[in-house]
Amino acid sequence: MRSGTRRLAPLAAFGAICVGALIFAVLLERVMIAQSAFELDRLQGRLVRAETAQGEALLEASQLESPARIERYALGTLGMVVPPQPRYIAADVRFPSGVRVATRTRPPPGSGLAGSSP
Repeated sequence: MRSGTRRLAPLAAFGAICVGALIFAVLLERVMIAQSAFELDRLQGRLVRAETAQGEALLEASQLESPARIERYALGTLGMVVPPQPRYIAADVRFPSGVRVATRTRPPPGSGLAGSSP
């Protein structure tokens, strides 16, 4: 009978090693999953902070692009001034009798030509 137990001893040792390796693998997998969960939580926190910063930056950009703010900055900080109303001066030019000049600067309305205004 001793010879039967001697044959089973290596098999039992191998089985114990396999069970120990399996337990170690399961525990290692659990540790890796826990580490991944912590990393995911950390990344989600960074994402929330980045989204908040982006929202604040967009709000600041929209405030800086405001025409009223740009006008205040131009007048106050840059020293710009509002231009006066434009004045147009028409020249009365007389040409010699042999010279032909255009009398209209725009095509007549409804002519279908480009640049005509309604």
